[in-house]
Amino acid sequence: MKVTAVVVTYNRLALLKECVASLLAQTYEDMDILLVDNHSTDGTIEYIHEVLQKHGSKVKALFLEKNTGGAGGFHEGMKSAMQDNPDWLWLMDDDTLPEAEACAELCKAVNVIGGKIGFLSSNVYGMQHECMNTPRMKVSQKGENGYADWNIHLADSLVKVNSATFCACFVSADAVRTVGLPIKEYFIWGDDTEYTLRLSRYYGQGWLVGKSLVLHKRANGQNLSIVKEDNPNRVNVYYYYVRNYLINLRLYYYGYLGALAKTAHFFLMMLQILLGKSKHKGKKIAVLFKGMFAFWFRRYWVRSVRERMKYIYD
Repeated sequence: MKVTAVVVTYNRLALLKECVASLLAQTYEDMDILLVDNHSTDGTIEYIHEVLQKHGSKVKALFLEKNTGGAGGFHEGMKSAMQDNPDWLWLMDDDTLPEAEACAELCKAVNVIGGKIGFLSSNVYGMQHECMNTPRMKVSQKGENGYADWNIHLADSLVKVNSATFCACFVSADAVRTVGLPIKEYFIWGDDTEYTLRLSRYYGQGWLVGKSLVLHKRANGQNLSIVKEDNPNRVNVYYYYVRNYLINLRLYYYGYLGALAKTAHFFLMMLQILLGKSKHKGKKIAVLFKGMFAFWFRRYWVRSVRERMKYIYD
């Protein structure tokens, strides 16, 4: 099967170099690489041109005219990669370092599982070998006899999951044609959750592949928390987290009732920020309010969300 690794990058040249080296070292041979640059300004573009000259047809590139965020990068990257008719797309950010057998293990899993596969998620670990980017499983999911069957392929290190991140996410071309592309207007955070939930619901079961090992080289290995966030430059970005989280709840978890429950939780976060030792209190409260306002008053690309199942092939 032909695989195209789609790597989205923006102003992280050192990390991109490591990611590319890891992909070129994969033992699985029938794999191409597409580097999607989000209009970097740190020498990334010049480096990509060097890679293109050195590795010829094995590596291609897509240079975007502006920073479209991770969501826009994967939308455009997948759209471009599909024109070469791959069998599978392997999605990752530039801080993802797959071990040498990672892609080969994903391809083995395809043959073990068979049938329609929504997506496969590599087994991601952090710089201290801690768990990271762990896919979510639906523990209430049951087999025909009424028992939970998430462990049906556990002997092959495979576990049923329903959502994952784009940190080494394996998606079939047929699945892309069926459910469309990621919603580029999400910009950042939540786009991968929405897309894998869409794949699980409308195409096929997702799986965690335990033997496909990938290092996520994040300096801060903690999960996202606006309450604990200390970097003032990152606080504003949580707007997308709040808005997109509420959209995903409405689409896949209990509709507006689920979004309402989470909104109440966000208000409790505001209170926690106000009364606690959190830094940049006013900025954080404003961002939380802005994200909730955007969702409830539909200040986002409603049409793109509604028409997300459309597959546009130019």
